Amino acid sequence: MSTKQKSYLLPALLCVSAVVFIMQTYRVLNSLDTLPPGYKTITKVSFSSQSDDLQIRALELEKRELQIKLAEIEMEDKLSVLKEAENRINDLLKKQEAIKQKNLSLIELYSVMPPRDAAEIFNDLDTETVLFLLKNLSPDKASDILMRLNAEKAREVARRIIESQATEP
Repeated sequence: MSTKQKSYLLPALLCVSAVVFIMQTYRVLNSLDTLPPGYKTITKVSFSSQSDDLQIRALELEKRELQIKLAEIEMEDKLSVLKEAENRINDLLKKQEAIKQKNLSLIELYSVMPPRDAAEIFNDLDTETVLFLLKNLSPDKASDILMRLNAEKAREVARRIIESQATEP
């Protein structure tokens, strides 16, 4: 069901609830010998008690059916929101996996490259990328490359490594 159908069900539910309330109120008032204070006159509604009970039960069932339909619509709406979120998460996971594969191939490439050549390339990369690559290379290979970086880049990378180790538990 759509939200448009939901907008039609709410007034119907309210109407049915109102009719049930009115019928129950008439039943109570008809059963009283004296009227409550403030009621001057009341038109007695004559229903047979069985007919009255059946009408109230039918209305209550209709009310419950409307409530169930509204709950179904709400569940469908929530389910569609969850499916959209699931699709977005799956897309992000695919993108993350592609990035991971790309990074693994870069790490593999730098792990077989001579440290001097890798250091020349690392000198031109941003510090975050250099940190990522060094952390994912073997310690021996990372230290060989770090030794060959220009002094400024080596200081920055070493400082960031120390900072990251200080913040990790």
